[in-house]
Order: sequence, then structure tokens, then C-alpha cells
Amino acid sequence: MKQEIIDYLESQHTGVLAVKMPDGSLHGATVHFAYSLEPLALFFLTSLSSKKAGAFGSGACEASFVIGTDEIAMKTLQLDGTLESVPADDEKWKEAYLERYPGRKDWSESPEAMRLKFTPRWWRYSDLKDRANATIIASE
Repeated sequence: MKQEIIDYLESQHTGVLAVKMPDGSLHGATVHFAYSLEPLALFFLTSLSSKKAGAFGSGACEASFVIGTDEIAMKTLQLDGTLESVPADDEKWKEAYLERYPGRKDWSESPEAMRLKFTPRWWRYSDLKDRANATIIASE
């Protein structure tokens, strides 16, 4: 992954996570995220009582995640993939999420907490600030 995309991920902390619910409807919510690069994965923390938690009727679910809604910066990272719940002792999740948000350790260990891992199968980064020299980089 190109350094400018890594720099962008590092500079951002929130995005919109959209999940496909068991009845086929869609649900979107703004969430904080952490990430790992090898392989690319994004990590979230939510409550078992959240609407998005209901998307896991039979395991993983289809999801999309979008970072970047700033009309001044004009950068965005869009991803499609699979979202799954991971156990409290998942080392990749703990390493990425709790390093970025150490103050959430107690909440992450609560019985009401749900730890999520998003594995993208497609992504596209766009930097449209300078339309004449726009950058669009997509996964293969």
C-alpha cells in the first residue's frame, strides 16, 4: 500500500461503517477505527445492543467502510468486504485497537462489548483536492 494511503489512515480516526442486515436492509453508523496493514484489516468496538451487532445472525456479514467526508481535504478511502466479530483475546484486534485507543481497554473487556474485524476485498483511495492532478488508487 502506498505511503500516502498509510499516512491518510493514520491521520483519520472515524468513518462510516455500513452493514447488510439479515433481512437485507442496510444500516450505517459512524465509528472509530484502528487498522493493521499486513494484511489490511480495520478494527472497531461496539456494544452488543447496537443495531450493527444484529447483522451477525450467522457469523460474518457483508459491509462497507468509508473514511473521509471533508469537503476541504477532498480525500476518501472506500472499502468493501467482510465484517466479523472477534473474541476478546484476539491479539491483532487488541494490538491495533488498544494501541490507538488505550482508554477503551476496560470497555473492550466488558461482557457488553463487541470487537469487530473488517477484511476488505476491494478498496479505492481518492485525493481530489487538485482536480487537474487527482490521485485515484484502487486495489487490484
